[in-house]
Amino acid sequence: MQADWRKRRSALSVVAIVSAFISVVGCASDSGEKTAGEQRAGAAVSGLKETRAELMSGKAQIDKTVAAMNALRDGQGQLPTEFATFNAELKKTEAQAAKTRARAADMRARSSEYQSKWRQEVGKIDDPALRAAANARAEKVRERYDGIAAKAGEARAAYEPFMKQLKNVQTYLSNDLTPAGVQSAGDVFDRATADGKTVGEKIDAVIAELDDVASNLSGAAPSAKPAPK
Repeated sequence: MQADWRKRRSALSVVAIVSAFISVVGCASDSGEKTAGEQRAGAAVSGLKETRAELMSGKAQIDKTVAAMNALRDGQGQLPTEFATFNAELKKTEAQAAKTRARAADMRARSSEYQSKWRQEVGKIDDPALRAAANARAEKVRERYDGIAAKAGEARAAYEPFMKQLKNVQTYLSNDLTPAGVQSAGDVFDRATADGKTVGEKIDAVIAELDDVASNLSGAAPSAKPAPK
């Protein structure tokens, strides 16, 4: 009896040890711990996505401001009330632009750290073929970020004259907020509306670049693009 009990106790001990080992291994594999490189890549992708969100908000705010401006000449309400709405939306547009610039600067900082550390770590790879592949990949990523910067520059170049037009409208109507004054500024309203559309298109181009780079860095499949007509 004692021999049988010792055998059963020994067997139970082995089961307990194996179970504990499996539990520890399972916890380690499920912990989701990431390497420093993965964390930096994740931060870079997050920066891209956060910048995208700010650009989307900025584009929506531009549309609201243009709509508020055009409401002034629609003659459907009281000019003072509509002008106050336009002024409020214009102020929000400027505030949103500042937020977008700050977010873009943060994105650039994250991407700069990511690429700098990547280059440092590539130098530690002993295998020549793997090191060459890593260098080529890093260069591609750098080029894509350069593409974002180029598109952002185009958006910024379109945004500045657009804002000047809106400011001109604001200054003009501040001194002549009458139906006749609004009517005489019709051409300026048209130009500002057209400029706003151009800015929106430039922002869309930046967003497309952000999406493409983010999908490449995260390993996600790029979104399908419409077939050319």
